[in-house]
Formats: sequence, C-alpha cells, structure tokens
Amino acid sequence: MHVPLTPRDAPSTVRPAGRASLYPSGAESRIEAVERICAEDIRRAARRAVEAGADPAGRAAALEQLLGTLGRLERYLAGEEYPVAGRLTAADIELWAALVQLAPCTAVVSTPRPYDVSPATRCSGVTSGG
Repeated sequence: MHVPLTPRDAPSTVRPAGRASLYPSGAESRIEAVERICAEDIRRAARRAVEAGADPAGRAAALEQLLGTLGRLERYLAGEEYPVAGRLTAADIELWAALVQLAPCTAVVSTPRPYDVSPATRCSGVTSGG
C-alpha cells in the first residue's frame, strides 16, 4: 500500500534555523486549495481514467477533467515562478508530487519547472496503483 508523504506529515516545528516555513502565514487557504486541486482534480481524475473496467465515456470525462485542470494550472502559472506566496511553499511540493505521479504518461515533465505540463499531454500510461 502506498501512503503519500506530504509536507503536512512533518511537524511544523522541525526546520533548520534560518529556513522559511513551507506554510507562510496568510497563505494557508491558497495552499489548501492547491492540495485539493492535486488530490481531487489531478490524482482522482487520473486514477478514474485508467481504472480497470472504466467505460469509454467515464474515461473520456476523467481525461477531460484532468487535461482541463492542467490547462487551468498552466494558465494560472504563466509568468509565475511559484503557485503561492511568490516563494517555495508546500503548494509547490504538493503540485510537483502530483505531476510526478503523471510522469509515465507525459512527455514534458523534465522541464526546469516541473509544473510546466502541456494540456495536450495524454495520460494513457498512468496506473491506478499510486
């Protein structure tokens, strides 16, 4: 059984001196929104798209949701280095992890910013085991 490890799994008090928090004050709701997008719109849609026995209409709907989400993220991140607070936060890590799980079905994950994924990317290779 795969148990995802996220920044929330680590105590917030554990960080080297002088290091910024992954959960900056005031950014909590935006970070949670990215976490929801990753869990519900990316991971769940990818899983639904490849489930054994999924009907063609269900697969098409799941792929449409997944590709639509990736397209919205791409437009939102255009010109932005980070999705939340203008710096590295837990949202970056969560988004990166969700997109890495799609790596078997993408051709452009090896870009300098891991969330630069074209909405035209196809996800026929995602497995439901992750």
